[in-house]
Parts: sequence; structure tokens; C-alpha cells
Amino acid sequence: MPFLSILFPADTKSREAGRSAEPACFPDLALDQVVAAVTAGLEEYDLAPLFYAPLSTVQEVTYRQAVVRDLDGTPLAEMVSIFARRMRRMRAQLAFAAKLRHHRQKQAWFLEGVRSYVAAVAEFADSLTRVDLRSE
Repeated sequence: MPFLSILFPADTKSREAGRSAEPACFPDLALDQVVAAVTAGLEEYDLAPLFYAPLSTVQEVTYRQAVVRDLDGTPLAEMVSIFARRMRRMRAQLAFAAKLRHHRQKQAWFLEGVRSYVAAVAEFADSLTRVDLRSE
């Protein structure tokens, strides 16, 4: 399944472009350093490729600006932050489960990770119904 990002409108082919390679001009313009600085501390999300995909239409630029406005200092930003923390916790639970030796312990921690995932997604989906998004 191709990677889909909320940073691109649903009806554009660019939506799948989030896995682009770094353009050759980035090092010459020091944009590789800009991307590294902006994504520092967020390596687990693999955000750098999203900076490599160019926006090719006015609609894509307008949509991206609306997404940023939706997140900029709004309750939605806190909801996304809470969801991200819960996903991080779930990944830690699954990583811990993978390190265990006893089969039943692995199963118990895997199940705990699944519970965390389901609860986080359900709460996030519920919270999204209470937010007025400009980027729809």
C-alpha cells in the first residue's frame, strides 16, 4: 500500500509522492541542513522525504497552508501530540514484547500494544469529530 499523507489533497497524485529521494540541489543550497534541523528529534517519523516532494499546483499549496493553519496553536495540535505520544508508547510496548523470551509474556505485551493502539485511534477519531478543519 503506498504511503499517503495528510499533507497532500486526497485527489492529487502528489499524495503518494511523500517517499521521494532528496533532490540533487539540496546540498548545494544547504536545504539538506534545513531539513535536518527541522526534523531533528523526530527521526522515528521519517519526515525528511516529505520535504523532497514538490507541490506542483496552487491547489496543493493552498491545501498545505490550510493544514498548517489547522495545526498552528489550535486544540487539534494538542490532539495530534497526544495521539503521537500514545503511538510512541505502543511502539515501545511492541519493541519490549519482541525482546522477551517467554511466549506468553510476548503475547501479553503484544496484546497490551494492540490495546494501546485501538484506544489511541478510537480517542483520536472521536476528538477529530469535534474539530472544525479548514483543510478538508
